Amino acid sequence: MSTIIMRRWLHLVAYLLMAVCCCAGTATAAEPTNITGPTTIDSPGIYCLNHSFFGPYNDTFITITADDVILDGHGWMIKSNGSSPAGTGILVDRAKNVTIACTLLNNFEEGCVVSGGSEVTLWGVNAFNSGSVGIKLDGATNCIVDSCRITENNGTGLEIINGLLNMITNNYFENEENVKFTGTVQSNFWNRTNTTKTNILGGSFIGGNVWTNPARNGWSDTCADTNKDGFCDEAYELNEVNVDFLPLALDQPAPLPLEVAFEADVTSGEAPLTVQFIDQSTGNPLKWGWDFGDSATSTEQNPIHVYETAGTYDVTLTVSRGEEKKEEVRTAYIKVTEPAPASLEANFTADITAGEAPFRVQFNDTSIGKPITWTWDFGDGANSSLKDPVHYYQTAGTYNVSLTVSDGTNSDTHLKADYIDVAPSSLPLAANFTSNETSGDAPFVVEFLDLSTGNPTGWEWDFGDDGNSSLQNPVHTYLETGTYNVTLTVSNSTTNNTLVLKDYIVVAGPGPEPLAANFTADMTSGRAPLTVHFTDTSTGNVSAWQWSFGDGTATSSLQHPTYVYKKAGTYSVSLTVSDGTTNDTMTRTDSIIVKASSSSSRGSGSGGSSSRSNIGVSSGLKTGDSTVFRFSGMGVSEIEITAADRIDGIRVSLEKLSKGPEGLGEPVYQYLLANMTYAEGENLDEIVFFFDLPWSWLQKYGIGVGDVVLWRFHDGIWNPLKTELVKETETKVYYRAVTPGFSYFAIAGGKGMTVIPGDTAPRVGADAGETPTSEGPGETTVTETVPSEPAGNATETATTPQPSPLGVVGAAAALVVVGFVVLKARRP
Repeated sequence: MSTIIMRRWLHLVAYLLMAVCCCAGTATAAEPTNITGPTTIDSPGIYCLNHSFFGPYNDTFITITADDVILDGHGWMIKSNGSSPAGTGILVDRAKNVTIACTLLNNFEEGCVVSGGSEVTLWGVNAFNSGSVGIKLDGATNCIVDSCRITENNGTGLEIINGLLNMITNNYFENEENVKFTGTVQSNFWNRTNTTKTNILGGSFIGGNVWTNPARNGWSDTCADTNKDGFCDEAYELNEVNVDFLPLALDQPAPLPLEVAFEADVTSGEAPLTVQFIDQSTGNPLKWGWDFGDSATSTEQNPIHVYETAGTYDVTLTVSRGEEKKEEVRTAYIKVTEPAPASLEANFTADITAGEAPFRVQFNDTSIGKPITWTWDFGDGANSSLKDPVHYYQTAGTYNVSLTVSDGTNSDTHLKADYIDVAPSSLPLAANFTSNETSGDAPFVVEFLDLSTGNPTGWEWDFGDDGNSSLQNPVHTYLETGTYNVTLTVSNSTTNNTLVLKDYIVVAGPGPEPLAANFTADMTSGRAPLTVHFTDTSTGNVSAWQWSFGDGTATSSLQHPTYVYKKAGTYSVSLTVSDGTTNDTMTRTDSIIVKASSSSSRGSGSGGSSSRSNIGVSSGLKTGDSTVFRFSGMGVSEIEITAADRIDGIRVSLEKLSKGPEGLGEPVYQYLLANMTYAEGENLDEIVFFFDLPWSWLQKYGIGVGDVVLWRFHDGIWNPLKTELVKETETKVYYRAVTPGFSYFAIAGGKGMTVIPGDTAPRVGADAGETPTSEGPGETTVTETVPSEPAGNATETATTPQPSPLGVVGAAAALVVVGFVVLKARRP
């Protein structure tokens, strides 16, 4: 076999292999049209060859006149099999946005011609054995010829006629004359930037073209490649304006083996930590897969990733080249720590700092650190504990503004002197006002705000319910339901003006509460026979009750039954209530504990039963027994004491004081003082305070239901006690707190300190006037007790949890001091 024949056979095999490989991924979502023979494509779309064509094609086999055409040859050949080259394989006639891929054109006079078109791409087109030219760009601009083999053509490989700005890269030229320019010679591009990617010779980098000839003495055959990068050391000049600056050398270095490696610009720091990962893999990988260890991934070569959370993270990089893959895992590579807490520093801004009275300013806290409380002084006698308050300046002047923030441990103050400048109103005297709310349930507390212009000096308010005020910004409580007009008359030294807002305030009664079973017990443990008074505290329009006392012997349909447990044991109690339409059940699991004994486990006396004064006395308690002292008008409604040892008697007294020990910065509702006689502290196992606050007080000071604490004054400082939310009603919020001893106490604010159970057992201190009404059959005793208020609590499981309204409403505070006296025990 001659050298020429062998060479042609090898080229044909190479063409076919390359075509099959390069076209394997050209499948598209649109349904293609198959070429069945010589044709003209005059409609946009996708067209394919599904086999080779051989025939005496003396004219053009495929003519493309439409824009937006893809012709995919799938590696098949179109051959004019006459004795000599004839016709044209493919003609693109003045069309744009055309792609011709993976097509072999053999033995045509002209293999592929682009005439007058633009944005035409020839990719993987092999033109060989042509009579005059393999590929011709005739008046074509902005076209691409890429990864094509243009070989063994009798005339020239590539002819450019008046062509401009065409990109010819990564092609294999092997012709007696590889390129010919006809007409005006203009500039084209013959290489791209050195890129890591397999080139047409199988090397590792793409740049320019292969320039060889049948004699094997072309530029790519003879050039030097001293650094063995696969490129000729010198550029290949086709003419003055057409230069291949990165011609490929035929002697390509062996591809580097695929190896994976990477680095990061930083591997440790505080969250959020930004890391730049840098791929250092060798062997020309084509794909990258990153796993940053925090569930985030990337397919970029050199990604940037932000670690938001503290932790230690493994990082994995997987690179691939075709079917070959390599992976590297760096264990505990990135270490992210929690950010150091910023030091507490108060600061703030205002949306506006100068204007005429009345002047509205929105203040915004910009403090750093983690403040939990804010105290504003607006410089005009007003203040606020909100984080971002709105304030109205109503009098001309220049005002200092200060903000004090606290994180519970430290505090910081920032003062801005002469920060707010308020000019006198230039407007005539005109009454105007607004309020924080205009509708709600009685009792409805409304804060009115004067917005009058003209610098008034006198104010007369008529609230529409016979209430009035001469304050500039009064607070008024509507006690009755109704719709009320509000009138404001303002005056100065020369005139007055009145504004009436009709039907401005709408006061409604509280809406019906949803059906929800609930109850309390005055005793939860003691010795048999144990008498327990159960109190229904269900909400909704209850019309029927069904009790189960847990011993399997008796039930009751009374609302407030009394039941006698005659045997030792642990009992679960359930109450099912009905409103005639729906039912609801509350079960308190293991809530009653009865010990074997015939002695009483309940302290008697006024404090342990229904005393409503500020002094309570209980008779003796045995070890483990409890007694409850009940009070009214004190804020503290119950004090429950459990004996750790035998106690002969306990006496408790309560008194009101105007103030307590200094040092408590929170808003205070009541101060309490505890004194006890007849017993000593070591004789007591547990002391529990039950107290309540009105919603109006919470709103006035901007305190949420989860921000209330019982404080105890001990060793010269105020200490917060564990305080638990018990219950919320339309007018009050109820709490319980456990104290280790007796001293001054204060019911006050405490940001976020209240424990709010997932299923609260409501217990509200009250008196319980008892009236027996019936007795059950057999050995059980069930009587009815009609209480003034519910008392007692136990562990509960609610079948339908009641949502807690977390709204805030307002009122004024009172200071109360409670004296709590426990007397020393006298043992027999």
